[in-house]
Amino acid sequence: MKKLLIIALALLCITSAAMAAETTYTGVCDPITVNTAGEHTVILDGVFIDDLDTTAIGIKAPATKLTIILKNNTHSILYAAPESAAIENNGQTIVIRCESADNANHECDDNCGSLYAYGRSGGAGIGSGYCTDMTGSVIIEGGNLEIAASYNGAGIGSGELAHMVGSVTINGGNLTVNGGNSAAGIGGGARGDLNGSVTVNGGNLYIKSGWDGAGIGGGAGSDLTGRVVINGGNVRASAGHWEGEGGTYDNGSGIGGGASGDLTGHVVINGGKVTADSRADVSAGIGGYNMAGNILIAGGEVIALGFDNCAAIGGVNSTSGKITVSGGKVYAVVSEGNRIVGIGSAWEDMSGTITITGGELFACAPGFNALGVGDGSEITGKIIVDPAVGMIKSEIGDCDYVYADEVVHYQASNVAPLEGSPYAARKDITHLLKNKSFAHFWVVIPEVTPDLPVTGDPVNVALFALLAGISLMSAAVILLSKRRA
Repeated sequence: MKKLLIIALALLCITSAAMAAETTYTGVCDPITVNTAGEHTVILDGVFIDDLDTTAIGIKAPATKLTIILKNNTHSILYAAPESAAIENNGQTIVIRCESADNANHECDDNCGSLYAYGRSGGAGIGSGYCTDMTGSVIIEGGNLEIAASYNGAGIGSGELAHMVGSVTINGGNLTVNGGNSAAGIGGGARGDLNGSVTVNGGNLYIKSGWDGAGIGGGAGSDLTGRVVINGGNVRASAGHWEGEGGTYDNGSGIGGGASGDLTGHVVINGGKVTADSRADVSAGIGGYNMAGNILIAGGEVIALGFDNCAAIGGVNSTSGKITVSGGKVYAVVSEGNRIVGIGSAWEDMSGTITITGGELFACAPGFNALGVGDGSEITGKIIVDPAVGMIKSEIGDCDYVYADEVVHYQASNVAPLEGSPYAARKDITHLLKNKSFAHFWVVIPEVTPDLPVTGDPVNVALFALLAGISLMSAAVILLSKRRA
């Protein structure tokens, strides 16, 4: 009888309120609800919450900041009620961190606290519930997190038929994020846009959408109208894949619009290692069905992958926006298919602008244009390579990529370099790509550009481009002067 009593007590939720605004929870608990405004701290010391009537952790009061601390060497599990998020945010600020997040140079390992948060039936894992926009802010500073939604809700973001209009900031931790059917991994739920912002400054992230959603961006049929900024960390953003009796569903972009969804906002990559991949047509590695926004890559290593009737970076149907590579190493690869392009527009005219001012770029689309347009389309916009390039090396060959243990390995074969291009020193290479199809396009440019503004604001980007041009011209003058001397 004594043993049974001890077991029963162990299963009860134990709370310890050291101070009014800080509470520790242990064991099997009822839902945690914050009813008063102000700043509150919840410490999860191995908690299990599964309630069919409400969210696991929710905030009822406005103007509230809730910090959730994951105690080291513990594992907490949160399940939401149908149509609810496991951790619900409707206009407040929620911070999730491990117990050691304040330690200098801390990087999460197996000793950090872990959390599993699961949204049911139209609710997000973290964010909003069914038919409710996600507002407010979610900030993740550490911990080992696995966030998921059952169907139609984003992993982190909005629920079904709702938009993500708030912000998500990830500064550290190890995250696995899975969106539900037709929803993004991070962003909009099914039929929901990403209108707000996603910023990644650090951490290790594996993000995967449900079928037809984007890894980061819009849900099925929905757009990325807001902003995605990646300054650091290791980020893998993948479009989900599902095969069943009704067919194959995998048409979202890695970063951008969901299936048939557009990118009209901004994607800025300043650093880190980023892999963005799509598995089928009507999508892009980075972009959308139509790309009318801005994609700016200024640093880091970026691998954008597409497969069949798509663009690795840009728009499937059209590209009227701006794509700029000013630094870092960029691989834009579509392994096979009809009407494909490495960077640009796969199906219709490319009326936008592709500008390359720095970094290293490898673009590949076997049998079609690596830059510009796919089969049967026209370039009505511009493709600009800075004169400081000095050499453009184009190659004809095959390219492919394979998946092994969720790591992307690039492969190239049958490469035959075409040296001495008469257009090598020319700035505007639009006419070159109109006249000849290059399977590979490789550009190496000295890195002399100033740092990109973190925000990626269009005004700042224009200023940045001007400063970059001045820097490159100065470098060319100095080099010319040395040669004459």
